[in-house]
Amino acid sequence: MIINNKIATKNKTIITILLLILFNFSGNAQSYIVNQANNAIATAKSNPTYENYLELITKCSKAIEETPDYDFYYELITTYYTLAKARDYNELYFYEQAIAFNDKYLKVADDNVKKEAHRRFAETLKNEYSKRKQTIEEKDKREKDDEEWRYVNRFQTKTKYKDYLTAFPTGEYAAKAREAVNMWEDYEMKFPSERNVNMNEAKEKLVVWYSQSGDKEYEASNYELALNYYEKADGYTSSSDIKNKISLTEEQILYGKIKRYGQVADCEMYVKDYPRGKYIEEAKAILCPDYFQKAVSLYRKDRNTARNYFDEVSKFGCTYKNEADNYIKEIDKKNKIEAYNIGYQDRIYYSYIFETNNISGYGSDFLQGVSFFTLKNKKCGIYFSYRASNSFYPKKNILDDFPESDYTLTRQSAKSVSSIAVSMGGTTKIFRPLFCYWGLGIGSNLFVEKYSVTNLSDDTESKARIVDNTNTSFRISPEAGLIVGLSGASILFGIRYPIPLNKATGYNYKGLNYMLGLGFGIKDDKGIYREDWWYFSYNFDLGHPNVNFSFSKEESLSNKGLIGFSWGLLKSTKVGFYMSYRSNIFFYGVKKDIDKLVENGTSYSSVTDNNLHRISKAFLTFGITRKIQYPIWFYAGLGCSYYSESRQLTLHDYYYKWGSHVESEEEKTIWEKVPNSVIWGLNPEIGITFNLWGFTFGAGINHPLPFKTGLKVNKFSPQFSFTIGGAWRK
Repeated sequence: MIINNKIATKNKTIITILLLILFNFSGNAQSYIVNQANNAIATAKSNPTYENYLELITKCSKAIEETPDYDFYYELITTYYTLAKARDYNELYFYEQAIAFNDKYLKVADDNVKKEAHRRFAETLKNEYSKRKQTIEEKDKREKDDEEWRYVNRFQTKTKYKDYLTAFPTGEYAAKAREAVNMWEDYEMKFPSERNVNMNEAKEKLVVWYSQSGDKEYEASNYELALNYYEKADGYTSSSDIKNKISLTEEQILYGKIKRYGQVADCEMYVKDYPRGKYIEEAKAILCPDYFQKAVSLYRKDRNTARNYFDEVSKFGCTYKNEADNYIKEIDKKNKIEAYNIGYQDRIYYSYIFETNNISGYGSDFLQGVSFFTLKNKKCGIYFSYRASNSFYPKKNILDDFPESDYTLTRQSAKSVSSIAVSMGGTTKIFRPLFCYWGLGIGSNLFVEKYSVTNLSDDTESKARIVDNTNTSFRISPEAGLIVGLSGASILFGIRYPIPLNKATGYNYKGLNYMLGLGFGIKDDKGIYREDWWYFSYNFDLGHPNVNFSFSKEESLSNKGLIGFSWGLLKSTKVGFYMSYRSNIFFYGVKKDIDKLVENGTSYSSVTDNNLHRISKAFLTFGITRKIQYPIWFYAGLGCSYYSESRQLTLHDYYYKWGSHVESEEEKTIWEKVPNSVIWGLNPEIGITFNLWGFTFGAGINHPLPFKTGLKVNKFSPQFSFTIGGAWRK
């Protein structure tokens, strides 16, 4: 037993030693293979030759069998891809190997980031492989096609051509092969007993046969059948003799149509294709009266086309020649004048306008303003003008700031007339550079008086302007005149005839007003005129003639203008939009009810009504814009109007406390809204906006339409509004 145990122990020791030796040998072998692979990678990178790439592939393939290292997979995939992109004769094999190793890596990869990158790369590989495979297959097919066609052309027999069509029914030379087969079948039908000929000899015999057959039919006046024979012969040869026969036969066929039907289209074709043909005079005799009638009918609509017809009639030399020559001279004369005028480009003009104001019986200021118009070479242009007298524009009227008992008035000037006029119309060219313009305008007149005002409280003196809103004269005014439009300047002279629309008293119109204008022009051919613009503008509405108020003599009322803003889009070809908000200064700071002041911590001993009232106003409008002609846009909108009356009160022994804040006064003046004085309504408005390279200004008119009447407001009338602001390209 002891001996047996010793033997067993010895055997185990030997086995253990052998296993250790085998394991050490295996580890050394794996390390050796990995080292060889790394060396091959380094060699291929330092010296990228085809042989080094193949060595890298061999070594890395063995290394992957020993250890699934990512670096070896990466080198194998990129090397195969590099060789594939080199596009030698093995490129499809290299693509396939790159795809195969990439797929193997996706199965063993445990790094999700690298795995996703290789998944995307797999799609790229497969797409490139598919395209290159298709390209190579098509190239191989073309090479086989070319090789087969060269082989067939060495024999040029019917059988060989049929064999080619069987192998390549859609090949590059399939059409030529079919022509050759048809030629041989045609030859066999015409010459069934003569088989031992080559292709060129067969073609020559067919040409002779078809040419002779065509000659027989031509002599028999069977031109359609003769043409068919000649065209068959022409398919087998490029002989000029055959082509000449075809031309003569086609001429006979066309002439036959002319004789039978007399169609203008056939005659035109004959004159065009056979200018020296046998029957040219007969064709011209049919065309001449038809061309002359067409030319006369087109003379006023399209002179140049008419001239072409007249020119043909003159060349024909028919009975209408003299009349056609006279028309040609007249057209050439008009074209010369038009050519002279074409040098005048369409322009946009801006002009300063000075206008007389002929109203007798009172002093009146001259009207001054601006006009805008376009002068077009072939079409009508547009015309817009705005004028007003100096006394029309609103100024601070200090009478609004004091009760009647606090000042005295001394008249400084006699009653005068303040005027405004807005006109729109068109322009038309008479002859370069003279244009005429016409238009229709609207306007109004007001009586104005200037006073010296003495403030009794401190003996200071001021000037004031009093406007009579109760006697406004509205009028329409047709106007017309002439414009001399030069390259960069313009001179305007015109007349206007005011026609009163209402029965205002005291105005005595003597007749015509005269206008004179000087301006400058710019070319209408820049891209800026076809762009869309955002704009933002400051708005102000005139305070007169806005509303008529029914206050008693003991009360004073301030009728202030409105200020606000407008914002919108000015589109070049489509409809834009805008919104506008305006209010006067009295719209803010008005208390709804003084009784609520007590609830909020205010106390007072008594209240005094100062008999001073004012009107709060606000407009909110939405609408559309539409370009008329750069730089003019038309706008129209509809909104709501708000009016309310407030009165001035004095609170005696005023005391207010809120938290630690204390306010105490002997007298405190506040404004309170008069109960039931709010008037809501609609506010339609229209106007014009100018946009000059980012600078905007406009003018318009609006008319409040109340839903009801209030305590102190009994009549609403139109009022003018103006805007000024900026714009930027959309």
